Amino acid sequence: MTTCCSWYNVRCTAFGQVIAVDLSGNNLVGQLPDNFNSFATLVTVDFSYNQLSGSLPPSLGSAPNLQNINFDVNHLSGQLPPTLSTLVNLTTIHFKNNSITGSIPDTWSTLTRLTSIYGSNNQLNGPFPSVVTNMTALTNLYLDNNQFSGTLPPAVGQMVNLQALNLKLNFFMGNIPDVWNTLTNLTDLDLSNNRLTGQLSQNVSNWGNMQTLMIGYNSLSGSVPTQLGQLNSLQFLQINFNAFNGQFPPGAAPAALGYCFASPNQFQICPDPSVANDPNSLAFQCSLDCNLYQTASSDASALARSPLSLAIFFLAYLFLM
Repeated sequence: MTTCCSWYNVRCTAFGQVIAVDLSGNNLVGQLPDNFNSFATLVTVDFSYNQLSGSLPPSLGSAPNLQNINFDVNHLSGQLPPTLSTLVNLTTIHFKNNSITGSIPDTWSTLTRLTSIYGSNNQLNGPFPSVVTNMTALTNLYLDNNQFSGTLPPAVGQMVNLQALNLKLNFFMGNIPDVWNTLTNLTDLDLSNNRLTGQLSQNVSNWGNMQTLMIGYNSLSGSVPTQLGQLNSLQFLQINFNAFNGQFPPGAAPAALGYCFASPNQFQICPDPSVANDPNSLAFQCSLDCNLYQTASSDASALARSPLSLAIFFLAYLFLM
């Protein structure tokens, strides 16, 4: 094993034990050999930004000290290996921008130290993976642009350490559970481009650390909570292309708010012009157009996935970052 230590981007201990392999961005092609059981001391493996195909090697589960796995941006397919359940020290796993199918295996419930899952832009499907609701150490969960469906589980409300939750561009339906308002550490929540209905809870004021709230391109209805103006950390707000109605909140915008999209919706009562023209008001910050009563909520899903719509929204988000 000591001979490996002279290899490109292989890091070892003073005793010649391999602890890190970083072959990211090397134009690697083909399938990875399934022999990670030979690397018992391995802590970090990074094969991101290559052209690897096939499935993730099940033998990754035979490297018991693994803490960080990164296979972002490859051509991987198949399902996530249940054998990773043995990696009890795992803290971060990246597999975004591949073609992985199935869901997150139930066996992963043993990964109690896992803090981050980055699984965006795959072909994951089925209901929301309930196994992650038991991963109470999770701070970052990115499952956007997949094919998940069904309702959003209230059990997510017990993931009290969550800071970033991104489920946009899936097929979730039903309400946003009220119990999610107990996630007081959330800074980024993106549920846009789904099929959500119902009302936004008046308890959004619990999200005092929220910086980015994106729930546009759904079929949410009812009034927009005035408590949104109390989210002092809020920088980016997207509620457009829903069916929100009633009176748009006449109060002040959060001081940190830089980008807001609120039209079109179905507001029947808009703030008085003296409020709407006040640069400090939420209506002004959101560039509220009270003439856009007729929402395109029935067509929101199709419009939300159009290249132009996504491009405009992505550019606005980049300016925030």
